[in-house]
Amino acid sequence: MELNNKTRSYIGFAVKAGKVKYGYDNITSSKSAPKLILLYDGAAERTVKNTQNYAAKTGCQAITISEPPVAGRDCKVLGIYEPELAKAIIKENNNINNQNTEGN
Repeated sequence: MELNNKTRSYIGFAVKAGKVKYGYDNITSSKSAPKLILLYDGAAERTVKNTQNYAAKTGCQAITISEPPVAGRDCKVLGIYEPELAKAIIKENNNINNQNTEGN
């Protein structure tokens, strides 16, 4: 998924609200599971595999994105802990996927 301006805004709101965890280790060591995981496709193969396994185990959705989730940070995995912002990002991802499908 490419990040559009709306999705970047949602991520920014979550960051400003302090409702994110940066990196796989911080996410998995948290007491609660995130509502959504954004996984940069430039992450190491082991990180991708571990993150996908963690998402499956905890039941949270993981979305692979084509650019780092937060500009200016060397972050490959971002956990979103705010339920409404996670839902909004998932909805926007679905809208983008539907537009791409209709365009083909």
